[in-house]
Amino acid sequence: MAAPEGPRPVIGFDEVYQEHCAFVWRNVLNRGIPRSSVEDVVQEVFLVVHRKLPEFEGRSQVRTWLAMVVRRVVAGHLRRRRNKPTGEPLEGDAVSGLQGPAEALDT
Repeated sequence: MAAPEGPRPVIGFDEVYQEHCAFVWRNVLNRGIPRSSVEDVVQEVFLVVHRKLPEFEGRSQVRTWLAMVVRRVVAGHLRRRRNKPTGEPLEGDAVSGLQGPAEALDT
């Protein structure tokens, strides 16, 4: 038999943001995000919070739920960051002047 569903806690986005922004900021920073990206990641966390807040059932504290959101957003951010190419792109003559493996063997 399923547990009876009580009324969902009514909590507003503004309230969550005001009370927990500093917590989210520290949590993002402590998970290895470079300082130059912290603001973007925090903003992304609160976009997810805004979208998912109506689904929050109150089975845990808001901070616990936020910590899980932060963990997932940070993991996604780090995964996308690893997939980006590093260094400067090659342009113009530098690309055309490169030798392929066959040309390198001929020299």
